This record gives sequence, C-alpha cells and structure tokens, in this order.
Amino acid sequence: MLIGDDMKKVLLILVILFSFVLVGCSKNNNKKGDNLKDDEVILEGIKYKLDQDETGYGIKYKIASNFRKSELVNAINYFSEKIDGQSYFVIRIFHYKNKSIDYAINDTTTSYDKKWETKFGDLDYTAVHFVNPIGENVETNLYYHKSGKDVYAFCFTASIDLSRLEEIFLKSIEY
Repeated sequence: MLIGDDMKKVLLILVILFSFVLVGCSKNNNKKGDNLKDDEVILEGIKYKLDQDETGYGIKYKIASNFRKSELVNAINYFSEKIDGQSYFVIRIFHYKNKSIDYAINDTTTSYDKKWETKFGDLDYTAVHFVNPIGENVETNLYYHKSGKDVYAFCFTASIDLSRLEEIFLKSIEY
C-alpha cells in the first residue's frame, strides 16, 4: 500500500497532535489545576496536601503528612518525599529573637541577586532570592517576617518552581 498525499497529511496532523499532547502532559504541575484544592500542590508527580497542624518557634502553620521533618539547633526542616533516594526540595524555618530583618538576612545568606517586598494574606514579607551553590540549578527563596520583636525566616530550596507551595505554606502561618 502506497502512502498518498492525503495519508501523509493525516499522519502529519497526528504527529502534530501527539506532540501537543506530550507538551500538555509535561506541563508544570506546580500551578493550581482544576482538580487541586487550595491547600494542595503537585511537585514531581507527588501530591502534597498542607492540612496537618504543626507548631514550632511559637507559631502555627500547616504541613503535608508526607513531608519529612528534622530539627537542627538553628532550624526546623521539612523535606520532600525522596525520588531516587534524594529529596528534591526542603523548607527551613529559622527564628531570631529580638533581631531585625536585616540581621536575619545577613545570618541566612552571604549574598543574593534579588530582594523585594511581598504579601501573603495580610502579612508583609521581605524576600530574597539566590542561586544556591550546592547542586545544579538549585534556587533559594527566603521570606522574612517580623512579629513583635522576633523575626521568622522561611527558606524554600529546590531546582523546581516552588511558588505554589510557598504561597500555600506562608498563607497558613499564624503568629
């Protein structure tokens, strides 16, 4: 059977449609999709539902049941599920008693490439961004909020876009 011009056109259309399907399926799942609730995010194919109450450093916030927690002397850490034996993001919380935001920024990073003011819910944050020297294409966003005399810093580090996770997490905080 020979392939005629009409058959070539049909095959070309099918190849183009298949390409669109592949691109559509590989879209960033980090944005709110039709099937995600306000407290859910999908990262690297894993759903995180931030609906678990947690406390630390005198504040309340929501975490996902599949976060893995570890505490250090100076930070509370929440790691992603592991893929191929490695975590692919981490959230860190720092607490600075009787300190300024500038002090907290200087303590958490030696340099940054962007600094801006932002808001989550009704709360103001100072944010900084830098490319993390550890790992390939790893970026860090730090958000600082002053509550009373204390400063809280929330650090999000990954090589993927965590903007939806950042928003859900930061909006859940009660000081």
